[in-house]
Amino acid sequence: MASQSDESNFPSSMNIQDLLDISTAEPEECATSLPNALGQGTVAANRENALDQTVNYEDPLATKIATLVDSKAFTDVTLLIGEEKVEMKAHKLILALASPVFTAMFYSEFANTDSGKPNDTPIEIPDCTSGSFEALLQFIYKGVQPSLTVNDALSLLYTSRKYAVRGLEDMCCVVLSSSIAADNVFDILYAATFYNLTALDYQCWEFMEGNPVEVLNSHLEYLTHETIGSLLKSDRLNASEAELFKIMMKWAAQECAKQELEFTPDKIRQLCSEELKMIRFPAMSGQEFADVVVPTNVLTVEEVAKIFTIINSSEEKKVLNDTEFCAKKRIPKPYVNKRPDTPRPPVFSFIAQQIRESGHHGPGTSADSSGNDPAGLPPTSPSTTATNTGGRNR
Repeated sequence: MASQSDESNFPSSMNIQDLLDISTAEPEECATSLPNALGQGTVAANRENALDQTVNYEDPLATKIATLVDSKAFTDVTLLIGEEKVEMKAHKLILALASPVFTAMFYSEFANTDSGKPNDTPIEIPDCTSGSFEALLQFIYKGVQPSLTVNDALSLLYTSRKYAVRGLEDMCCVVLSSSIAADNVFDILYAATFYNLTALDYQCWEFMEGNPVEVLNSHLEYLTHETIGSLLKSDRLNASEAELFKIMMKWAAQECAKQELEFTPDKIRQLCSEELKMIRFPAMSGQEFADVVVPTNVLTVEEVAKIFTIINSSEEKKVLNDTEFCAKKRIPKPYVNKRPDTPRPPVFSFIAQQIRESGHHGPGTSADSSGNDPAGLPPTSPSTTATNTGGRNR
């Protein structure tokens, strides 16, 4: 016999005989007849209204999890993203299964000891954009690749690396790799050096060496001595020395204007002393040298005479060059990778592994000895990328 306490657990509208009758009924009849434990209507009625019909209980588990990112059902954590503190709701368990960072945040022994804050206190994440974090959530819940522009991929790369979501990080690298162009190569190169992505760094330099004139002209306003010098050191530039000299002169004129200096041969030599040494005047033809370089008067009369002598010498005697200017001709790349009409096929069959095994910064990075950028944040503008980009002496 059931005790008084046991009987009190049954809804007041039912007795034991009612339950016995229902137990012998057909399943559909049972579902429409059995009130719920709270006496708030039938199971069928409650199921119809549950979660605003956002959960289809017949779907596979993965499908049901994917719907949660949009429905926000069962959420147990609130995140405030970016400086605007955009509110996003999520599920601690799902985030923790996708990221070791979230695992430590929610389930480590120190997770709930921060200044005695209650568990439901919103978590602020000011260094991620709302767009990149939303893409991160969509990837975690649905496992699909978002449609990304270069700027999206750069922003999302920071977020995916911060939370160690490797699959999304690799997707960002594939997008960047297939989108390298003259107008964005410095942004991508800066990200590659900042995050130690040696394979992506290599691809950026391959592109710049194949298209130096286009790249330098696209970023002339932001170029630094280090950036120009890094390119001019390369033996593989796909450009004539005359073209490189003209770009250097344009940059010198721009720098003189910025510093309110008179644009004279003396000021040019003062500003571009190191860059001038990297222009391979003896590798020019005599006509190029006479038409492009001599009229600028940036070289002394003695230097002009020596260079003319070397230009008109045999190849054997050119090795006896006694000037500070290199006489060795550059060997252009065997192909020139211009901006494609459609994205190039990803070459990350081997790159993803390189990304993870990479253990050093590319030359010219502004990272400190700990491997972190002093600013602590990813690049946000072309001026930042151009001024912080180093290079390789190949």
